[in-house]
Amino acid sequence: MTKDDSHQPELAAQLKMAKDEIVRLRRMVADREYMCTAYRNMLGPKGLEVADMWDERGVQRIHFSWAQGADALSGEDRAGYILAFENTLREEP
Repeated sequence: MTKDDSHQPELAAQLKMAKDEIVRLRRMVADREYMCTAYRNMLGPKGLEVADMWDERGVQRIHFSWAQGADALSGEDRAGYILAFENTLREEP
């Protein structure tokens, strides 16, 4: 091995690790996509309206702070609140 070749085994190992990580991440992304589709298929009319609105806007991530007891709301109730909030924003001058 020449001086220039001394790092090849190390680089080959790093390359293999990087390729393995890419395979793992692609699988994870596919799994998440399948689950999102499954969840979307369970949405009611209001939930679908919110999902479509977010798709149109390119929303990638949502953070919500809910009041006490919000976990008792159904998904449709939460979607209704989101839609009401959006409609209120559109009505403001």
